[in-house]
Amino acid sequence: MKKSSLLYILRVITSNSITGAGTGLAIPLLPLWFKLYYHVNEEEIGLAFTFSYIMTSLSSFLTGRNKGDALFLASFTRAFNGLFLIVQQLWDFNVT
Repeated sequence: MKKSSLLYILRVITSNSITGAGTGLAIPLLPLWFKLYYHVNEEEIGLAFTFSYIMTSLSSFLTGRNKGDALFLASFTRAFNGLFLIVQQLWDFNVT
């Protein structure tokens, strides 16, 4: 293995380790945050997570069948992510 390949692999491992640790801390606290912030019960939180997981699996399936430009699709989905975040923040601002 070349030294440059090893350094690249170490960067990926480091990045994934930090991301995994953050996710491992955040995901268990997320339902509590929903309950405290939005005043929803456990059933509603469970339905939201179920819908999210179904959409994620459907997206993964469709992405595997995609013959288009992966960079365009990634940019497109990130743009929608940002748009939905802005809409949610505006909604929260108007509600409170």
